[in-house]
Amino acid sequence: MSQGEVSTLVSLLVVALIARRELRTSTVVAGRLWIRPAIVVIVTACLVVLAVTEAPDHVPMLLAWMAGGIALGVAAGFAILRLTAIRPAEKPNALIVKGSLATIAVWIVVLLIRVGARFLFGGTNPISNIDASVGTVAVVAAALVVLASAYHRAIDVARVTSR
Repeated sequence: MSQGEVSTLVSLLVVALIARRELRTSTVVAGRLWIRPAIVVIVTACLVVLAVTEAPDHVPMLLAWMAGGIALGVAAGFAILRLTAIRPAEKPNALIVKGSLATIAVWIVVLLIRVGARFLFGGTNPISNIDASVGTVAVVAAALVVLASAYHRAIDVARVTSR
């Protein structure tokens, strides 16, 4: 199995896990909102360091993959946010959120765009694959940052209106 096929299978697994999470009602708490985005941002930064260390001459391509990933992630985050049910939780500083089949569809479209971009621009060497992987993780990081920011603002609004 090629590295691209393995990467696609891993992406499908991630989408399956996200789908499971999207369809469950969950409580997001202000104090923990930034843990998941922070982890993914740190992973993205580590991959950037790896990519620059392995191929400093590929920095322009890496920046292009990151810019595309961040732009796609921000768009995906806003789309997911619009399709997610959000309501105040019974406890303070928390929200109840639930995705839908539409939010899963957004993640699938993101995956298809990622696979298409890798096919069109990814190249076949390991360095190009690292660049594409950084772009992919940047998509998730940007989407999670958008969601965490919006949830945090919603918790702040709920806190102000409940006074």
